[in-house]
Amino acid sequence: CSSDLIKINLLFLLISLILTVILLKNNINPLNTDWLYKGSDFATQQIGWYFFKNDYWKFPIGLNPNYGNNIGNTIVYSDSIPILAIIFKFLFKISKINKSINFQYFSFWYFLCFYFQLYFSYKIFNYLIKNNLVSFIGALLILFSPVYLFRISHHGSLVSHWILLACIYLLIIDHKLLKKKSWLFLILISSLIHLYFTCMIIIFYFMFLLNKFYISKKIIFKDSLFFLIIVISLLMTMYIVGYFEIKYFDGIASGYGEYKLNLLSFFDPVSHSNSWSIIFPDLKLTSLEKSEGFNYFGLGSLIIIIFSFITFIRSKSKVIYIKKNYIFCITSIFFTLFALSNKISFGNIEILHIELNNYLLAILSIFRASGRFFWPVYYLILIFSVIFTYKKVSEKKFTLLISVCLLVQIIDTSEGITNYSKTINKIDITQNSSLNELFKKNKYLISVNNSNYNANFSKVSYLTEKFNIQSTNIINLARVNRKALADARYEIYKNLYNNKIDANTIYLIDNLSHLRNLQYIFKNNVNFYKIEGIWLMINNKNELKTEKKLEFTNFKKINLNYNYKFNNDSKDNFLGLGWAYNNIKSGIWSDGYISSLLLNIEDKNKDLIFKINCEPYLNIKHVNQDLEIYYNNILIKKIHFKFGKQNDNLIIFELKKELITNNNIELVFKFKNPGSPSDYNESPDSKKLGILLKDISVKEKTI
Repeated sequence: CSSDLIKINLLFLLISLILTVILLKNNINPLNTDWLYKGSDFATQQIGWYFFKNDYWKFPIGLNPNYGNNIGNTIVYSDSIPILAIIFKFLFKISKINKSINFQYFSFWYFLCFYFQLYFSYKIFNYLIKNNLVSFIGALLILFSPVYLFRISHHGSLVSHWILLACIYLLIIDHKLLKKKSWLFLILISSLIHLYFTCMIIIFYFMFLLNKFYISKKIIFKDSLFFLIIVISLLMTMYIVGYFEIKYFDGIASGYGEYKLNLLSFFDPVSHSNSWSIIFPDLKLTSLEKSEGFNYFGLGSLIIIIFSFITFIRSKSKVIYIKKNYIFCITSIFFTLFALSNKISFGNIEILHIELNNYLLAILSIFRASGRFFWPVYYLILIFSVIFTYKKVSEKKFTLLISVCLLVQIIDTSEGITNYSKTINKIDITQNSSLNELFKKNKYLISVNNSNYNANFSKVSYLTEKFNIQSTNIINLARVNRKALADARYEIYKNLYNNKIDANTIYLIDNLSHLRNLQYIFKNNVNFYKIEGIWLMINNKNELKTEKKLEFTNFKKINLNYNYKFNNDSKDNFLGLGWAYNNIKSGIWSDGYISSLLLNIEDKNKDLIFKINCEPYLNIKHVNQDLEIYYNNILIKKIHFKFGKQNDNLIIFELKKELITNNNIELVFKFKNPGSPSDYNESPDSKKLGILLKDISVKEKTI
């Protein structure tokens, strides 16, 4: 009756609040944001919301240009739960709350997720078995599923597994897909939470739609039309929120076949160095299988799954049961195969590896974390295990069984919950007074090497919100407009080479070689500091009284008659601005229109011969590559590479002692027409490539 339902929902709200408090403790306070800056995923969700909240409304409404400095970022790609970001931004704007107030909605979101996890689990069980007590206990069993709880420490949007339960509930009560408005609402809402959920729900809907056509032996016009309406409505919603601010190529990411399900993932309780079981040992799967492939059921759930499996095997009605639920079985097989990917592993043993066509791999890589696609199957297995067992044993015995399983589940996962609570509530933020002073004085934060991740991201993100920085290019996004990101980087390089820096701006320097390059360019015209392990550059007006300025750092010494090879492993190297690491071949790619090599020679009073082994970026569509090498603004060497022609990839030039003014030599490479692989559909890489630098040697000229 309705009074019982109200009581149960109130109880669910209370349980959800208790679990939220257990996990977050004082961090449940929406004005407390410190706890969100302990990891890059957590930090990007909050900092994305911070910039979105403080900006004016734009179109698409999810546009978030100040987080990334106009590279086409939206609230979608910072995983900031778009639906809540839009709602709370609207509330902030109409209430005219001071935008400098730090605010987070993630603790509220976790509370909602726990409640809806209970609510839809209960609805599923109660619809199928009509037993309030058993349905309540079953809902609690699903509440303590590690598969979504482990996301709490880093992926707020992916905690919302309740939306999959809502989908399963709809499929059970509406397998003929008659509740069209409910399906449309669910799909659109899922797109405002996380696109992975949207994809899973659409697959479910499409499979059941095909099944409906199969049963009726014809394609039903009304259903086909409504599916078209769903697709159009979804695309419109995605456009309005900002999904399409990046190109298709930018949606492709590496990792498909690595972020996958392992055949032992159901029994491996360890993820992110935290165990969700006091019984099961670490099965030593790969780190990526432990993160995106994590699908540990919990001991209590495993007991009821195994019990139901044995009962099912012994049952005479198993064939009838499979036939009755065949569409769930077929869909589950599809999800499982996709989750396993093209590399199927049993523990550390790879038992099948299917090579994929590059175009197919590109499509699949849009959803590279394929291990997530087992989540619907995870819940279906658990739900149908409970339902099948309930129908095969007496109500009294089953109530005892599921109660014991729930108790075992809570005990088994208690260590994981406790450890996560400690992790979340351990505040690890920067309290350096000099950094505080620096961020307080300035309004903009720029990384010299503009990219989609920075090692100091979490540390500076906290200060960014604390001191109300107005914009930054220090980001960590799920997907990014690669071309806009590269173009912004080249504009920064151009300004730096021309001795231009912005006022009220902190420049973050990524590595020692870049520091050397910038010190050489700017001399004493700016201030350099190293604070908390971070190299920083600011103009002379922002001198810090509490910190000692960095002295000029000589370039790395190069020994004569020695061949130096370039690779990704070298941290202290000869590379100045304008180089990008290469993950396929040995060597380093030039990145953009200008790049520098920084060499320190022992004796400047010698004529020197330089030999540089490189490979130009050329293809049938990008046939020319022009390179000029300068020293002290003097043209030393000019090279023209042409596709299809036998190019001399060994660049040799002489630097006469009369030209050498300093032991520190900066060789500047200027490219007139670098090419980008994305422009020629070779890969999603939008970097402007000139040459692949392989090795260099310097020797004294002999007569």
